[in-house]
Amino acid sequence: MGNIRSSEDTELFKDQVGHKAPPTTPGTAFPLTEDTTEPIVKKATTVQIGNDTVTLSEKEAFEIVLDKFKETSYSRSLKETAAVKLAVPRLILSNYFNFDWEKGQKIRLVITEVDNQNSREFLSSFMHVFGQAPAFGLYHTALSIGPLVLDWNASSLCIPRYNIGNIIFSIDLCDIKTEDDMFYAVDDICERVAFWNVNMKYSKENNCQKFVDDLCKELKLTIPRYGEYLSKIRKTGRCEPIFTIGLELAHILGVEESEIEFTTHKELDDFINKVIADGMYFKTEAGKMDEMLLTAYDKAYWYKHKKDSSSDIYIPHKCPFEM
Repeated sequence: MGNIRSSEDTELFKDQVGHKAPPTTPGTAFPLTEDTTEPIVKKATTVQIGNDTVTLSEKEAFEIVLDKFKETSYSRSLKETAAVKLAVPRLILSNYFNFDWEKGQKIRLVITEVDNQNSREFLSSFMHVFGQAPAFGLYHTALSIGPLVLDWNASSLCIPRYNIGNIIFSIDLCDIKTEDDMFYAVDDICERVAFWNVNMKYSKENNCQKFVDDLCKELKLTIPRYGEYLSKIRKTGRCEPIFTIGLELAHILGVEESEIEFTTHKELDDFINKVIADGMYFKTEAGKMDEMLLTAYDKAYWYKHKKDSSSDIYIPHKCPFEM
């Protein structure tokens, strides 16, 4: 049976109670009891920060990262824009990892020079306290994925950036060939970058080396130990161009086993040319390792030369490597 209340009855009811009649159920002429309980107000589960919508937990992470920008001179809006994109993994992914994945990319361990003056001053004083003040240059360890460089700096932040030419040494760790593999790798990286940005403070224990080691552990990558040079620079940031002449090379050059330090670009080039003149050493296992190290030193000198072309220390001389 349908609703038997007539239109006249409904109008009468409205006149009697002074407002719109409550609903009725099919099969009865009597209205349902009006609900007098307070309406449930749903609490907002997201908030807007600039152009980005974030959850409440993401907002908490954002506020922690924002606090790391408090000493900078940027405007409030710019600080917020930067902080939210460094605190939330999905925003790190969408804002920084938007390069072409289809071509395949390499993940590399890289050694970069610290360019930021504030970072240089902080790290220099920090390392001096522990007896690790650099002589040849101030460098630190980073990881690159495709064109992006990920490094943990003195502001306790990892800000992904495109390679700006300050890489002086690199080692291939992994070659990612498929888009699916790249996605999973990048997804893991963004999670770890956000974790460090939100939870970690730069210190002797939580430095650039530990940051890279953590990323490599997450990606199940092993960092090769290329002699004392790489181990030393990763631990101390020091980059003196010191080279050990082993027994095999000493025999070829007609000298004693020894350790030498190249004080100028010319000294390095002259030495490399002497080794190349042999024609065979760089093809041996020990020679390949030494060539990699000497090439790294040469890159460092070239980088210095491009920044200060007037200095006699950095001017090349019949450089055997194309830079």
